[in-house]
Amino acid sequence: MLLWRILFFGGLIYTAIFFFTSGSDLVIDADLNAFSPSDDDTELRDALGAISSTMGKRIVLLLASRDSSQLELAYDSLGHGLKKIDGLSLVEVDGDLIDGLTDTLKRYRFHLLTAEQSQLLETDDHRSIVNTAYERLFQLGGSINALPFSEDPLAWFTDYLDQFLVGLDAQSGKEEKLDSEQFGDGYFYRVMFANVSHGVMNVAAQDSLSTELKRLEVQLMVDYPVELFRSGVFFFASEAAAKSKQDLSFIGTYSLIGLFSLLIYIFRAFSALILPLISIVSGVSVAFAVTHALFGSVHILTIVLGSSLIGVVIDYSLHYFYHIGSEREVTKNRSLYKALLLSLATSLIGYAALGFSGLTVLNMLAVFACCGLIMAWLSVVSLAPIILPSNIREDTVLLPRLLRFIEKPISILPTRFIVLAMIGLIGVCTLYLTYGSSHNDDPRQLFSPSLALASQDKLVSSVINDYEPGNYLLIEGDSSDQLYERLNLLRSRIDKGLGESLVSIMNWFPSVSEQERNYTLQAELYKEDGVVEKLLVKLSADASISNDLRSSYDQAKKEVLSLKELIAILPEPLNQLWMKHNHKEYAFVLIPKGTDIELISTSSKKVDGITFISGALAAEKVLYEQRVSASKLLLMAYTLIGIILVLRFRTINSVFMLFVPLTATASTILILILSGQALNLFHTMALFLVLGLGMDYVIFCREMSACSLTKHAIVLSALTTVFSFGLLALSEVPAAHAFGITLLLGNMLNLIFTLTYAQFFRKKEEMINVAG
Repeated sequence: MLLWRILFFGGLIYTAIFFFTSGSDLVIDADLNAFSPSDDDTELRDALGAISSTMGKRIVLLLASRDSSQLELAYDSLGHGLKKIDGLSLVEVDGDLIDGLTDTLKRYRFHLLTAEQSQLLETDDHRSIVNTAYERLFQLGGSINALPFSEDPLAWFTDYLDQFLVGLDAQSGKEEKLDSEQFGDGYFYRVMFANVSHGVMNVAAQDSLSTELKRLEVQLMVDYPVELFRSGVFFFASEAAAKSKQDLSFIGTYSLIGLFSLLIYIFRAFSALILPLISIVSGVSVAFAVTHALFGSVHILTIVLGSSLIGVVIDYSLHYFYHIGSEREVTKNRSLYKALLLSLATSLIGYAALGFSGLTVLNMLAVFACCGLIMAWLSVVSLAPIILPSNIREDTVLLPRLLRFIEKPISILPTRFIVLAMIGLIGVCTLYLTYGSSHNDDPRQLFSPSLALASQDKLVSSVINDYEPGNYLLIEGDSSDQLYERLNLLRSRIDKGLGESLVSIMNWFPSVSEQERNYTLQAELYKEDGVVEKLLVKLSADASISNDLRSSYDQAKKEVLSLKELIAILPEPLNQLWMKHNHKEYAFVLIPKGTDIELISTSSKKVDGITFISGALAAEKVLYEQRVSASKLLLMAYTLIGIILVLRFRTINSVFMLFVPLTATASTILILILSGQALNLFHTMALFLVLGLGMDYVIFCREMSACSLTKHAIVLSALTTVFSFGLLALSEVPAAHAFGITLLLGNMLNLIFTLTYAQFFRKKEEMINVAG
């Protein structure tokens, strides 16, 4: 007993220190990637993860209006407003970026040409080049050159840089005003891109940023006749977090109200709430502290699913109330402690199995649940002998009536029929799972966005050239030239428009061979009596300019722009579209939303070195593997618990106790399938807890000889699950709903089959007593 109290108070001290030292550093995140399986931590996979992360930070805001002048004013106002929001940065081609690009690219200007410039040199139309350059110099309102006249007299580098920046503008949201059929006749739109610079998956940061964006949107609607539409992973993650918070508030509040109301009604004393409340608070607090310490944050869904612990940890207090509160016998005391310890062990096996999942959210849940259970158990065994109220009186109406209602149909059924029915249910379930069951491993069904948000995202994607955050093409090659060749080969095999809409680093990077060709073509510009010299003569300019340019041209022969140098000056996500790894070069290609993914996937298979990567398909594959693996682990858990039962009761017949959760599991699966639900990983993981809870009930029946007090405690325990798992089943988050509905059904069936076992066990005891 002293050891339990030391561990309990040690846990409280650790938790108090953790919360005191953590302060505002506590992080509750809502990262949708927590639903995605972890994978090999390779450099290549990290690079893909970096692109996904960058795309996940990007938000798109689309303004639409019939009044183009008011639209411009609203656009400017939106830009000023966004710049004032902490944690948000506009994506724009600013002066610093232009200066950096100019300084880097001018070194390679003799290897860089636009398509139009290249075509002019191939046609040998030197006179046209000279005349165009001459007229440009004296044109009113002419553009400012990027380089001095002495370094770029034809202004060709300026033209190349302008074209380069146009491509960047398309990525930064600086779209021209256009009529859009999406809104109707006479509508114009402007697009603005921004990045969530920090806290994109932090619930507190999401709340703050969402509030600021909503305030800005309302103000825009008041000041201007415009409509604002939004798109981006941030908004989906924020909505998922908001739904989870609503679930947490709903489940936590009404679970406690329902549980405490039930306890007060059953035991007729407010003092009956003290021990359960201590168990819940200490269990959840320690669980949060340890989980946060191990993972650096706690996912909001982990807390939502973990809130169902309320219905589990309270069971320890209930059994103490029934078995010690009414009879303080030494033998009862020993039997209860054995039952409590064995119950904790089987529950820990069920929850700990979640840790074998590749999903971060379930790994967190395993730690959260196990720590919460252990702390709640310690609170009961260490504090109950001290604070157990003496005025507890059991209700003699509700539970006895409910117990008789459930036991009546069981009592009239022959034992042989019950045993055969249980075996039949298990057999039918096994056959159905093997040959005819339906499953859904699509990760998109784990979170269901609202219709309004999905509609806005679809509308924005149809108007602008935005990109899928989870679908990419990966091009592998021995050199940059090979990457270029393979991308061009892919583009030649698909529709021209679709091919041009694919975005890669090669959109801005001419291959080495093309740069060398450009250099050769420009020899016509800088040779003696070449284009530049003719222009200088026409301008009566200093002839030394031509000599200096010819010298610079000759010295630049080996100055070839590399991809490594280019990505160093490009903004996100473009600077993450290339990498070198293990003597290989890799380029990532962004795919526009709404693209025929099947066509891209099929076409990429026909080109060596190109792989289509789909985050959804990869996640679906691993979710399937996780579900199959979880099913095998469930069988292992049954085996392990069976061994523990044999060691504890020292008889092989004790394995029949497993029939309670096993039959409940089989029946739950059949009900879910027959009701039209496709099984997923969260259904399967919930079955581990059905096992743990079922073993709790049957263990107390066995240890406490299935007396009426024990059965009342089990019925009350089952009712408490209605206020935790039952409410979880009402969640709008599909993953939480699947988890909750499985646990609710499974645990109600656990109650029925436990009472069935109790009837059988009682008859067996009577037969032994008669024989004795």
